[in-house]
Amino acid sequence: MKDIVEQLFTKAQAHKESYNTFSDRDIRTSFFGTMVNQCATVHINLTINERYIEEGSKACRTLFANDQGRVDNYKHHFTQNCRELIVEAALFQSELVFRTLSANLTGNDIYDGSTLPQLVSRLFVDTENNWQKEESKLVILLSTIRNTIHTGGVYFKKTAGDTKDFKGNNYTFTYGKPPTFSEGITILDLVSEFFDAMKVLFDSPNIASIGPLEHPNYHAIEE
Repeated sequence: MKDIVEQLFTKAQAHKESYNTFSDRDIRTSFFGTMVNQCATVHINLTINERYIEEGSKACRTLFANDQGRVDNYKHHFTQNCRELIVEAALFQSELVFRTLSANLTGNDIYDGSTLPQLVSRLFVDTENNWQKEESKLVILLSTIRNTIHTGGVYFKKTAGDTKDFKGNNYTFTYGKPPTFSEGITILDLVSEFFDAMKVLFDSPNIASIGPLEHPNYHAIEE
């Protein structure tokens, strides 16, 4: 897992640096800066835990009562938690970005009642529920996955289930079960794709025309 986290860090850093003409308070640099920090923190925590467990110190053995099963269980849940930290940061931070950009385009309030599909349609210039752009499809796919975070990773929205498509791969959501990914693809692979989708959005003509835009979090802090 450390390798993919390092790759995410590198990609987020590169995307952030591509906006070096903007201030660190800008919504573009702020979003990718947040992801750089999150990926760096997760990578450090993975390294610390890996060394602590693999070195097999007395404190470590005592903590797990010399039970390898407990060690394996801990490692599984710890890596899962680290994975979710990155996913949640990417998805929850991006929704505020979407709403802020939409507000600047429409002149409405940030929370004007728009649904996520409506925001995606407006920002990516695509057709709601008949998505043509891969970036739009990815955001909708990830939002569906995000909803399962609140239910322990299990899908419960539609009893009939659902299927989402992204780059020719189907992602199946069966009621009462975890989402099924295409073979060889992980949630962090989708986050990597999501970083690219956010850059496509930031570089699109309608968003580029906005010019410098301070992230709303700074207003909240200063007030």
